[in-house]
Amino acid sequence: MKPAEENVTAASEEPTPVTGDAIGNTTYSERFVLRTLIKFANLNTLKEELKEKSFEEDLCVLWDMTAERDVVLFLQRYDALKLFNFALSVIDRKRIVEIIIGIIANMCCLKEVVDDLMTMDSFLSIFIPYINVDYMYVRIQMMRLISACVYQGNEEQLTKWMEIFKNIEYSTTLYDVMQDTRNKNVLTTALENLNTICSKCNIESLRTLFFDHFVTQDAFDAVIALFKIIYGRDRSAYTNDELERVMVIVIQIHLVLLGFDKSSLIAHNVSVPVYEIVCVLNTILVHYECKMIQLKEMDTDLIDVVESIATIMNIIQDPEERRIEFQQCCLKSSYKMWEVITSATESNSNGSSFDDNDIGELEELCGKLKPALCTLICTCLSKSSNDILLEAMASFGVNNVEIIINTINDKELQKAVNDRTSDYRSRHRETNAC
Repeated sequence: MKPAEENVTAASEEPTPVTGDAIGNTTYSERFVLRTLIKFANLNTLKEELKEKSFEEDLCVLWDMTAERDVVLFLQRYDALKLFNFALSVIDRKRIVEIIIGIIANMCCLKEVVDDLMTMDSFLSIFIPYINVDYMYVRIQMMRLISACVYQGNEEQLTKWMEIFKNIEYSTTLYDVMQDTRNKNVLTTALENLNTICSKCNIESLRTLFFDHFVTQDAFDAVIALFKIIYGRDRSAYTNDELERVMVIVIQIHLVLLGFDKSSLIAHNVSVPVYEIVCVLNTILVHYECKMIQLKEMDTDLIDVVESIATIMNIIQDPEERRIEFQQCCLKSSYKMWEVITSATESNSNGSSFDDNDIGELEELCGKLKPALCTLICTCLSKSSNDILLEAMASFGVNNVEIIINTINDKELQKAVNDRTSDYRSRHRETNAC
């Protein structure tokens, strides 16, 4: 779990336990852990230890060890949190602070650790302010720790976190981080942190608190800015799986941020126009379209992606500026994907087969994806101007449009698009009959 930028020397190699010294089912040494922990019990000697490189190296080993559940339980048995609480206020080396918070973040993957930590108000008051430290590696570990605690938290603990967030103006710090850095670890950790908060703190009892603190103009600006950095300028630094994880999270966050009555108004007042939100959604669709057409790959995640984009497109209103581009966004890519999966299910011998799916799996996936794509297409058509609508009808073909309309399950949307396209379809039939 240590940052790649910080290397540890050979002196920090994991100690080999003697017989009877192993922690639980691991090969880690009890004596090593206890010898490291006890150094936090005496503040006078700790100040001298902080000067030694070997102390940092031992802590790095302990940090790695806390990936194991048995090690975390062992630390709990010997009150590691209390020892860290006792010593943290006198530790002025940012690297050591980073390691300690990283250790606690690992430990908080266990619910019992989170429960203990949330009762330690004095400890919380000491380490929470570290989120504002001008040292990005400490910030990374603080965001990891907060994410772990929020993810494991019950309603009472989440309420406590929301009060903490409000008191320290956490959203301001988080949104600044998302816009002001290009460090990969900081960006992805911040995005995961916001996603965890959105998914866990947006509950009925905290909905007002969550809206007031997190659903702001800065929230939309920050998410869009982060996506542009990751998918634009720094795209080559990320694997395809990492990029798709970012895409999914960006969509999930927008679903939450736009899920309030006043959200749309806030989104329209941001410095980044609402059109930019649609551009991000379109970029995501184009990515999956290329993956489908060029690599002949489809993931089950694509169903949720398309359904979520349709929901977002249904919520937001097209802006006055760049209205035509807004209405065209997502429409072309969603239709192209619909064409591909329609072809794939009709024929498996014309190059439309998908390597990672057998015929049965492909048909099942396409059967679920088709209604989602049709809903997105119809959502875009329902919002489009007459010119865009007629252009789409001419491009897609009347028969395909009718198939798409009849595929969707949303009867209200189905009626809306039927009504808007009925005149054109009638004229088309009359022309063909002549």
